[in-house]
Amino acid sequence: MNNLQRRGYSNSHKLRLRLLCAVGIVLGTLAPPLAAAAADGDRDRSETLRDSEWRLVAFQSMDDAIGTIRPPEGARFTLRLNADGSTNLQLDCNVANGSWSAQPDGSGDGGSFEFGTLAVTRALCPPPNLDERIARDTQFVRSFRLRDERLYLGLMADGGIYEWERVKRIANAEDSDPARLGWMQGFPPPQERLIGQPDSNYFSFPKLRWSVCHLRELLPTRQVSRGLGAPSRLRRRLDRAIDELSFVPIGGDEPMTWRQSLAANYTDGIVILHRGRIVYERYSGCLEEAGKHGAMSMTKSLTGLLAEIMVVEGKLDETAAVSTIVPELGASAFGDATVRQVMDMTTALDYSEDYSDPAADVWIYNAAANPLPKPAGYEGPRSYYEYLQTVRKQGPHGQAFGYKTINTDALGWILARASGQSVADLLSERLWQRIGAEQDAYMTVDSIGTPFAGGGLSAGLRDLARIGQLMLDQGVANGRRLFPAEVVRNISAGGDKAAFAKAGYTTIPGGSYRSMWWSFHNEHGAYAARGVHGQTIYIDPSAKMVIVRFASHPSAKNAVIDPTSLPAYQAVAEHLRSRS
Repeated sequence: MNNLQRRGYSNSHKLRLRLLCAVGIVLGTLAPPLAAAAADGDRDRSETLRDSEWRLVAFQSMDDAIGTIRPPEGARFTLRLNADGSTNLQLDCNVANGSWSAQPDGSGDGGSFEFGTLAVTRALCPPPNLDERIARDTQFVRSFRLRDERLYLGLMADGGIYEWERVKRIANAEDSDPARLGWMQGFPPPQERLIGQPDSNYFSFPKLRWSVCHLRELLPTRQVSRGLGAPSRLRRRLDRAIDELSFVPIGGDEPMTWRQSLAANYTDGIVILHRGRIVYERYSGCLEEAGKHGAMSMTKSLTGLLAEIMVVEGKLDETAAVSTIVPELGASAFGDATVRQVMDMTTALDYSEDYSDPAADVWIYNAAANPLPKPAGYEGPRSYYEYLQTVRKQGPHGQAFGYKTINTDALGWILARASGQSVADLLSERLWQRIGAEQDAYMTVDSIGTPFAGGGLSAGLRDLARIGQLMLDQGVANGRRLFPAEVVRNISAGGDKAAFAKAGYTTIPGGSYRSMWWSFHNEHGAYAARGVHGQTIYIDPSAKMVIVRFASHPSAKNAVIDPTSLPAYQAVAEHLRSRS
């Protein structure tokens, strides 16, 4: 998600602002070529400025009345110093482009520094307007100092110092390929290439790129059986034009091709169905045709689908209070919520799922769910069920959408009580054995064997394509109706837009959430199952298209991935619709 989107600006608003101020403003004086006169002996640490990126930490004024100024929460201020002497700055909702030069002073960690001509856009950013200060001050920068991965840019006449921290480069898809890095290769693998327990970092990047295809080797699991029948046949008619389809990423200016987007999003496997035929299929990274990959939060959508089926079939009352089905949750936040509020995540829970906060509730939840033996002295909950009983309410239910995984695990408990089966067994019986799946799937479990309904599924790429096609065909697979068409109509119609808007998902403007599926409410009526690190089942009824992608993007947030994904899906949909 870019800064404008994060702080309430639409992409169209951003574009209009940039067009209005395309001329920009000119600051500073033309600088000489990058460190042109520097002697080779002086180019030690200052050389690390070339091709580097920095994030603003603070501005320290020499004026005590001003003191230290830090960027406001949610604002983005970055500085890129390119090797060719050009520079790019992100100044909150504005951008600046120009040149830079540096001359080492012989100390080994500093010297003179100047910005050349900078063209700066003039959008009106939310206050406080630190962007205007930085844009003004660039013309007065005269020195630099490098210390402990920090860059200090000093203003002339003791005007102040800008402190920047280095932005670490993340390996691209090719360089982070698990085969190239040699993870778990050899008999045995070298110590530095091992991934396993009891280490807890197997989901850190770039180990993530191997782990997503090998979760069964890291955690206990429960089978989702496909049964003993033959798999259904997926016909093929490959469309080689898809690779060269182009689109402009959200918030971007330069076009990108479909093929380029696959690498940009660290795609491990992707398949496109059009009218039930495979028109595109590709595997890379850790995934092979016969392999399985973590579905992450797409698991939620399958849990939600099972719930919607039971509601439509009259086996589950969506208006019932959760406590009437699972009495153990009576004293928790879920007790007086309705089943529908849990299904649509409009429960009011005192629960933080901010993975960047080490004190967030999600870490207590993860400790409870961890199937490995607890450390000595551990006194917390020891399973999903135990943890769910501890969650407290925060406000009235039903008023706002809040994406919290514990809703899905509560729904998994509800389904188990209503059906007499675990989510894994229910998924097998109602879907996997009936869609003609090629492979068994599996789900990770906690210490008492409870399947992780909120994100524990691993499956084959084409089998999830079959799920997408089942949705597109409104409950019919291989000529056989598996559930009423009303199930898909309910899900694809979406949920409460007003409740969804309060959550601030600005890459999905006008979207909604129902039964744990995301609705875009675009002109194609598209909706999707989505998971962290780039997983998706994207269904476009207008184009008769299903896209399933497995990925291992270094960012868990779809908001980071959406700009190069959603317009790519739309481009393929338009292409396929034109063929129809």
